Amino acid sequence: MRRREFLFAASALSGCKFGPPKFDLVTNEFVYTTLAFSPVTATANGYHRHAGTSLDEQIDDWSESALARRRKWYREFREGIAGTKTERLTAEDRADFDLIQAQIAVAEDQLNGVQTYKHAPQMYVDLAALSLVTAQSWTDAPAELKAFHTIRRLELYPKLFEHARKNLVDAWTPVQIDRAVLGIEEARAKLPAELRPKGDPAAAGALASLKSFAEFAAALRPSQVPVTPAPADAGVVLAALEARLDPKAPAAPTTTIAELEQFLRARAVVPLPAPLPSWKALDDVTSTIARVLPGEQLQAQWASRIQPGGRQLLRTLYGSPAAKQGWGAYALHFMVEEGFRRTERSFEQAHLQWLARMCREQPVAFTGWRDYLRLREAYRTARGRGFLLSEFHQRVLTAGPLPAETMYRLLTGSATLPAFDAAASLPNPPQSQ
Repeated sequence: MRRREFLFAASALSGCKFGPPKFDLVTNEFVYTTLAFSPVTATANGYHRHAGTSLDEQIDDWSESALARRRKWYREFREGIAGTKTERLTAEDRADFDLIQAQIAVAEDQLNGVQTYKHAPQMYVDLAALSLVTAQSWTDAPAELKAFHTIRRLELYPKLFEHARKNLVDAWTPVQIDRAVLGIEEARAKLPAELRPKGDPAAAGALASLKSFAEFAAALRPSQVPVTPAPADAGVVLAALEARLDPKAPAAPTTTIAELEQFLRARAVVPLPAPLPSWKALDDVTSTIARVLPGEQLQAQWASRIQPGGRQLLRTLYGSPAAKQGWGAYALHFMVEEGFRRTERSFEQAHLQWLARMCREQPVAFTGWRDYLRLREAYRTARGRGFLLSEFHQRVLTAGPLPAETMYRLLTGSATLPAFDAAASLPNPPQSQ
């Protein structure tokens, strides 16, 4: 029996007397094979060899034959897990199953529907630049081996851009290559002297292929970038916000990580690692809360601790974009509810302005913010008097960025997440608190 057939058989053993299936085998097969489709991403996530082949010296293959192999693989994998009896899976395995199914749908839509690779020349430039960064910085390999991987990836630039030329039919955005050019120059400068005879020609060839591709991309017909439509209730929330916005409000104040940590430890509403990583505050208080603490960086910190490793990679790499982008806005939201800088009108206005920009410009983040509020209130109802905000945040953060319905099933066992009026949940103005 082939390996994949064995894995799918393992996932369907629900009816036998030996207990629940070993779904982690299926998870690992999915995660590590899809990582191998993108060697640059694999290197960045600590996965360096697949099927006996070094991924650190490769760049993602965007040839038509590689795309055909991916289509076939996703189709076969989807068909292979279709018979899984999900009622026999543990709650965590069921969450992984849901996430795998969702990611297969995303991948197949990219390969057969949206096909970003036909319209986004910048995608190839960014991939090339990132390949050098990961080869040099995201691996524990000896310096000489890192240099070898860097050279090998430089040598693959012409092939990458050859495939890109064959794929592209138009351009959603103009190409910018300045950072990629600088990346080649910096990578070349870091090569040890003994490897320069091989590295210099590789860098020169990479630079020539990059500049030639930029000229090709500049001649492509411009086209419209697909726009993610805003959820219908974003307008309702925005109207409620605009009634409270003050165009003459002072600029947003600043904060420090130490101030935020002290507040959060005193309130004990969100789990904090001890000691806290050496995060840096951003330019204003709203950005620091949403992007750093208790926002996106805290979320990523807890997601990085998920076990086992295959599950951690699955939820980190393929977690819900809405759950990732919406957590920061939700973190800012509950900080206001908990009374952070309760009497400062400037902070209140900065928060409302942040939410308003999200409603206008970030539909995915809005969806995540709304769904965290829905989850919280639904979980509050399910738990009754046993509800604790700290426990809710603990479970959400340690589960990783799951889709809302999947998270609700994991938290409560129920498959249907109730509706929730997000506009009605906006915090009250400071003077009425």
